[in-house]
Amino acid sequence: MKFVMIFGLILITVSILFVGYSGYIIDRQKFSDGEAIAMVKEKLVLDRDSNYTREICNHVLIEINNDFLNDGKGLKERYLGSGVWEVSFGEGPVTPIYGEMSYSSLGYRNITYLWLVYETSLTVESKGTHEYDADLNGEWNKAVRFKC
Repeated sequence: MKFVMIFGLILITVSILFVGYSGYIIDRQKFSDGEAIAMVKEKLVLDRDSNYTREICNHVLIEINNDFLNDGKGLKERYLGSGVWEVSFGEGPVTPIYGEMSYSSLGYRNITYLWLVYETSLTVESKGTHEYDADLNGEWNKAVRFKC
C-alpha cells in the first residue's frame, strides 16, 4: 500500500512538472533557409503543367523569374511556427502588364502571392487572393487563388 501511495505521489509530481514546463517546449524549424521558397517554385511549375492553370501560373513564374534577374528579393519566407512557413512575393497586390496588355482587361487585378508550406506533409497551399470581373462589366469580386 505504501508503494502505491509513493508511486502515485511521484506520478502526480511528474504530471505537474510536464504541465508547468509545457510552455517551454522549443519549436524548431526543420527546413533550412530557402527550402520553403524552393517548394513554392516547384509547385508553380507543376501547376503550370495543367491546362486549366497554365496562363495563370505562367504569369506568376514570369514575375518571379524577372525578379531573380533583377535583385531576387521578391520571394520572402518566414517561419510561423508549428512546422508552417509563409512564402510571399512582392510588397502588395499587383496587376501584371505584359506589353500593351493588362490583366485587368482580362478580368483580373490586385493579385497577391502568398503560400503556406508545411514541413510535416511537405505540401504547399496557395493563400493568395485576386479580384476578378467575370463578365468584364466593372463589378469586381475578391477570391482566393487556389492555384499559383
